[in-house]
Amino acid sequence: LHPFTVPAFPVLRSWLPTVLFGSPGRGMAVLETHSLGGLSPDLCLGGDARFVRSVGALALAVCARGGFAPGLASVRHGVVMAEWVSSADPRVREELARLAEGMPPSCRQVAPPSEDADLEALLGLCVDVVVRACLEVRRHALGRTLRASDPAERWLLSLLHSVPLALRPVRELEEQIRGWTAEGVEEPAPRVQLVLRLDDPLEVEPSADPGPGSSQPREDRPEVVASCPLTVLVQTLDVSGVPGSQVPLAELFGPRTPAGLARLRQPALEALRAAARVFAPLAALVRDPAQPFLGLSAEEALTFAGSPAQALASDGIEVLMPEWWSAAPAVPTACLRVGPIRTGAGRGALSLDSLAAFRWEVALGGETLSPEEFETLVRSRQPLVRLRSGWVRVDPGAMREMATQWEESGTSGQLPALAALRLALEAQGAGAATRTSPGAQSARAPLDLEVSGAVAAWLGRLGELRRLEPLPEPDGFTGSLRPYQRNGLGWLAFLADLGLGGCLADDMGLGKTVQILALLQHRRVQGQSAGPCLLVCPTSVLGNWMAELRRFTPGLTAHLHYGQGRPTGAALTHLASLADVVLTSYSLLVRDREDLAAVDWDGVILDEAQNIKTATALQAQAARDLRARWRFALTGTPVENRLQDLWSIFSFALPGYLGGARSFTRSYATPIHQGQAAVAERLRGTLAPFVLRRTKRDPAVAAELPTKTELRQDCPLTAEQASLYQATLRESLERISGTEGMVRRAAVLTTLLRLKQICDHPSLLLGDRGRLEGRSGKLDRLEELLDDVVAEGDRALVFTQFATWARRLQAHLAERLGCQVLCLDGSVPGGARAEMVRQFQEGEGPGVFVLSLRAGGTGLNLMAARHVFHYDRWWNPAVESQATDRAYRLGQTRGVLVHRLIAPGTLEERIDEILSGKAQIAAQVVGEGGEAWLTEMDTEQLRGILTLRAGASGE
Repeated sequence: LHPFTVPAFPVLRSWLPTVLFGSPGRGMAVLETHSLGGLSPDLCLGGDARFVRSVGALALAVCARGGFAPGLASVRHGVVMAEWVSSADPRVREELARLAEGMPPSCRQVAPPSEDADLEALLGLCVDVVVRACLEVRRHALGRTLRASDPAERWLLSLLHSVPLALRPVRELEEQIRGWTAEGVEEPAPRVQLVLRLDDPLEVEPSADPGPGSSQPREDRPEVVASCPLTVLVQTLDVSGVPGSQVPLAELFGPRTPAGLARLRQPALEALRAAARVFAPLAALVRDPAQPFLGLSAEEALTFAGSPAQALASDGIEVLMPEWWSAAPAVPTACLRVGPIRTGAGRGALSLDSLAAFRWEVALGGETLSPEEFETLVRSRQPLVRLRSGWVRVDPGAMREMATQWEESGTSGQLPALAALRLALEAQGAGAATRTSPGAQSARAPLDLEVSGAVAAWLGRLGELRRLEPLPEPDGFTGSLRPYQRNGLGWLAFLADLGLGGCLADDMGLGKTVQILALLQHRRVQGQSAGPCLLVCPTSVLGNWMAELRRFTPGLTAHLHYGQGRPTGAALTHLASLADVVLTSYSLLVRDREDLAAVDWDGVILDEAQNIKTATALQAQAARDLRARWRFALTGTPVENRLQDLWSIFSFALPGYLGGARSFTRSYATPIHQGQAAVAERLRGTLAPFVLRRTKRDPAVAAELPTKTELRQDCPLTAEQASLYQATLRESLERISGTEGMVRRAAVLTTLLRLKQICDHPSLLLGDRGRLEGRSGKLDRLEELLDDVVAEGDRALVFTQFATWARRLQAHLAERLGCQVLCLDGSVPGGARAEMVRQFQEGEGPGVFVLSLRAGGTGLNLMAARHVFHYDRWWNPAVESQATDRAYRLGQTRGVLVHRLIAPGTLEERIDEILSGKAQIAAQVVGEGGEAWLTEMDTEQLRGILTLRAGASGE
C-alpha cells in the first residue's frame, strides 16, 4: 500500500463531522439522543450528578464540533492499531482544568485531592472514552459505505472497525498524523447559530387622501404594509455550546470585515442555506449576504410567522418577532347606530314601512374607523395595518365580507326599521351587546347595536313573547277554539298590536281560518281596528271564506271584491271603508293592483301564501304594494322548493326584515343548502318570533286527529310503457348531453314530464284517443283499489298533476265503476266548485272525486274522503302533503289511508327514495321542503336516476 499524503488528512478532518452527524451543528442533538438516552437534565438533581453530566456535555461538544482525531495506539513491526482520541484544543484543556478544580469529593476517590494534574488527565481520559463511544454509534452504517480500494478510506475503515492495518513506512505515517492533529488544534472550526429577527415594518404607504371635506389629520389615517424587514444575526458558540456575541450577517461580508469575523462566513452561509430550505425567501440572502435585511411582504411575513418559524426553531435557530405577531388577527366589529324612526306611509310610529336613520361604524384593534379609513383598508387587501394604536393583524376576508354588507345598505342613511330589528335580534342571539341608550358603553362583539326610539320599543315588547298568554274566544265569535288555537290567537293579536306581521305556518287542516277570524273579531271588540282588512285567497276558496265568515263571525261586515261589476277607484275605497273585511283573489290582486294599493288597510292577510313564493311574480309584487299596519301570510308550506320562497313571503309580511334578496341568498340560502347547520339555526332564531308552526305530530294536536296510514302501491309498467320509456329516455339523453344553461334545464324538465306521462299512461305522451284499459299498470291498480272503496261505501280523492288526464280519468272510471265521478280542474268556475264540494261532503251522489293537483290541492275541505290516491308523483313532498290534508284535517273522525302509486324501477322509485330526505331543509328553518333541483344534475347522474331497471315491466 502507498502511504498517505499530508493533504489527505485536512480533507478527512473536514469530512468526518458531516458524514458522522449530517452536519457539525447537528452533532450535539444526535449524540445526546444516543448517549444520554433522551433523559431530561432536570432529572439529575444532585451536585455529583450535575458534575458528571458536565463532563459528558464537554465530550459531546468535542464530538459535535469535530474536535477529535485518529491516534496510533501501538506500532509494532509495521502493523498499526488505530484509535480515536480528543484533539489537544486549548479550550478543552481550560475546561478540563476548571472541572478538575470543582470536582466533588465523591469523584476524588481515585486520586489524592492535591494532584490536580492527575485529575485533569483522568477527566481527559473520560472525555476520550465518551468520544470513542459516540463514534462507535455510527461506525457500522458508515463502514458499509467506504471503499477498501481507496487509501484514505482504507485508513478510515481501519479506524471504524478497530482492526490492524499494515502500512509502511510507519514513521512517516506518525508524522503526518501529528501534523494533522496540530493543525486542527491551531485552527478549530468556529461554531455559529443563526438568529432571525422580524421587525416592525420600515416602509408604509399612507391611505389615500379622503378629500377636502375630511377633518381627519393625515397622520391619523391608517397605513398599510409595504415591507417587513427580516434581519439575520450570526451568534458564536463556545466549545460547550454557550451562546456568545451576535453580529449582523451583513457585517461578515463587508469590505473591511476583521479576520476574526471573516472566519464565520462559511459556517454562517452553511447554516443559512439549511434555513433557506425551510423558508425559501432566505435564499436571496445566500446569494447576496451583504444586504442589511430581507424585505418581506405582509403575506410573506405572515407565512414566516407560522410553520416556518416553528420548523426553524426546532432546528436550533432562534426566531424573534414583535409582540403583536403572537396575537390572533383582529376581527372587525360592526357597530350599527340606529336613530329615530321617520314614519312611513302606514299609520303610527311602529309602521311596517317606517324608516330609521342609521350609521355604520367599524372598530378594529380597539380603534373606531371612519368609512374612509375602512374603505382604504379593504382596498389594500393587506393582512397587516398600522392604526393610531400601533400595528394590527387583520383578516382581509372578514374585512371584505363586512364591506359587502356596507355596500348593500350604504354607510349611513335610512333603512327599514324591521331590518334594524332583525339585526338587534341576531345580536341578542349571538350574545352581542345591544344598547338602548346612546351613552352606554358597549362590549366588543360581532355586532354592536345601538338602538333608540321605536326600534328599542319593538325590541323590548318582543321579549314578552316568552310570557304570552293564550286568548279566549272573543265576544261575538260563535265557534270554539282548541287550546293550541287560543295560543295562536294570542300570538296573532300580539304582533298585530305592535304593528308587525308574520307567517302562520300551521299544517293544513289545523284551523288557520278560524284563528284569523278570531283575530278580526278580537280587534273589533277591543276597538283596535283602524280600518278594513283585506283578505286575499285563491279563487277556489273565496266561497269557503265567505261561508266561514258568516258562520264564525256573523257580526263582521264582509265585502266580496269579485266579478265583472266590482267597484274600482274611489268607489272601491268608499265601499272598503264601510266593511270590516274585503275578500278578493290573487288574480284580481294583480288586475286591480293600483286600486287596492290606494286603500289604507288596517291589515292584510294572504291565504295560501305560497302563491307569492316567487318574488318577481306579479302577484308577489302586487302584495308588496299594499299599505297596511300589519300583515300575515297563511301557508302550511312556507318553503316549497327553495329558501328563497321564504324570503319572498317575508318581503310581504315584514318588508325588509330579511334584507335584500341577494344578501339573503348569500348569507342564508346558499350555506343552508350546503348543509351548514349553524346558519340554519341562526335563521331559525331570527324567524322564531314571527313564524308560528304547529304540525299534526305535535302532541297537543295529534291527540285530536285520527291515524294516517301511508301506503306505497307498486304498479309495474306494461310492455308498451317499458318500450316507450326506453326509447324516450335514449333520445332525450342524447339531446341533453349537447346543451347547457337554461336550454339544458328546459330539456331536462321536458324529459321528466314525458317520462312521468309514460308512467301514468302511454296515451298521455302519444296523444291518442284510443282505449285506456290494459295499457297502464297504474290504471289497472287504481281500478282494483277503487272497486274495493266503492264496494265498502267509502269515498276517495284521486289527485293527478295533469288536468287533461283528470278529465279522461273521470270518464274512464265512471264507465268502469258504473257510477258518477266528479272532476275538478282549473276550468271549473267558483260556483260549480262549491257545489261539487257540497255534494261530496254531504254524501250525495259520487263517491270518487278526481282533482288536478293545482286546482284541488289547497283550500278545500273534503273530510268525507277516507282514501287519498296520488296517481302520479309531484316532486315536492310538501305539495303532496297539502293535497292529502284535504281529507286529513281537524274534524276528521276516521283514519285516512294515503295511497301513492309508483312505477317500480323507473324514475318515480328513485326520486321517491331521494325525496324522503328532501323536506329536511325546510324543517331546519321553519318546519317541513319541485323538480328544479333535478335540472342541476349532470348527464351521468340523470342517467343513473332515469334509467329503467330490471323488474320495471310486469310483462
